[in-house]
Amino acid sequence: MAIEIPKKIELNEEEEALYAKLPKSAINVPNWSDVADAMEQLMDSLSQREAIPAVRLALFTKHAEKGSKSPKEIFESNGTKGRAIVRQPHFLEYLHHFINGPDLPKSVIEGLYKILDEDSGTSCMLRDECNKFVRNAVRQSSRNRSKLATEIFRLAVELDVDNPHSLREAAIKAR
Repeated sequence: MAIEIPKKIELNEEEEALYAKLPKSAINVPNWSDVADAMEQLMDSLSQREAIPAVRLALFTKHAEKGSKSPKEIFESNGTKGRAIVRQPHFLEYLHHFINGPDLPKSVIEGLYKILDEDSGTSCMLRDECNKFVRNAVRQSSRNRSKLATEIFRLAVELDVDNPHSLREAAIKAR
């Protein structure tokens, strides 16, 4: 299988300076206009040099984690279109993902990668092994299960798992 471990993309000096202006979360940001300006400039720069991996862009434009709409389609159905999307507080999460990849511990990313890379069984065996790994990872984490499920889904898409929704479900159902 020709997959790679997801990595943070390299930012140039200007992009690093813009990224440093971004909060981790859009909650309680006193001057959103400054953050929105930095987000828009950063997206322009990343887009111009085609730095964002295609799979991460596809997660935003094509893949529906839940329901039938991609995140981009959800923004558009709420009345935000075009360049205005990158200025929205909820876009901040996607921009962080474009740059950093799945927000999961290195051990989870490398563990799932190893299972897929060393695949030596049937597709059913592989699915079961991946689901078991994800359930164990969720049980060991103190993070919000829904957020973990989102990041597991993103990792599964990035690692080209046949059915990334099954790993998302495994994360949600882990007890």
